[in-house]
Amino acid sequence: MSSYLNHLVGMSVTAVDEADDSMWLRFDGCSFRSFTKHICSVPLGSLVGNSAKSVSLIPDQGLAIHFSNGGSLSVSLAPEHYTGPEAFVAQFLDGTCVVQ
Repeated sequence: MSSYLNHLVGMSVTAVDEADDSMWLRFDGCSFRSFTKHICSVPLGSLVGNSAKSVSLIPDQGLAIHFSNGGSLSVSLAPEHYTGPEAFVAQFLDGTCVVQ
């Protein structure tokens, strides 16, 4: 599963939104929504126009996406942070959907 998330590398963020306990990133090839605890090292809005440089997934711990502006986004995969059945959903334009 993590290997397909590597398709995010090189994609630029075109829009962001944050509401309550969820966060949404629109890439130029993927829609990414997080439903668990997430931390962004820079203001979320500053990711717009920047591309993903690397993606790493550690099962039961977290997903990290690093961006060209030096920012990073971490999404918790710790069981205690789940508020529903999934931590995130990544829907790619080719129809591939990654759910964790």
